[in-house]
Amino acid sequence: MENTLKEILNEINKVKTEISSVKTDIGSVKTDISSVKTDISSVKTDISSVKTDISSMNTKMETGFSDVHAEMKEMREDIQELKAGHNRIEDKLDKLNTNVISSMEDYTDKIINHFDGTSEALNKRVFKVETEIEKISEQ
Repeated sequence: MENTLKEILNEINKVKTEISSVKTDIGSVKTDISSVKTDISSVKTDISSVKTDISSMNTKMETGFSDVHAEMKEMREDIQELKAGHNRIEDKLDKLNTNVISSMEDYTDKIINHFDGTSEALNKRVFKVETEIEKISEQ
């Protein structure tokens, strides 16, 4: 019986050793779990920071897009005004060309009439002078 008790005691000691080993392993697992919890907390903080940054970037992009849209609208309005001004200038140039051509025709006609009248008067004077010269030369 003594042997049996020794064997039982021996088995109990083995179980105690294994329990001690399991306790050490559980302590190690608890430390690892605590480290994982700390890491998860850090990741959550980082994710929260990233979310805040993304939200800020979205706000900035929306503001930027809004500003670009407003500027494009102003540019479109400016382009429309420029086109309208260009069309007015073309219309006025057409009228000016028509007026200049008409005026040039009128002035050309007046100049021609003036020179015709002047040359006719000069021709009459020259004719009178020639006639007088012939009369004087015949005498």
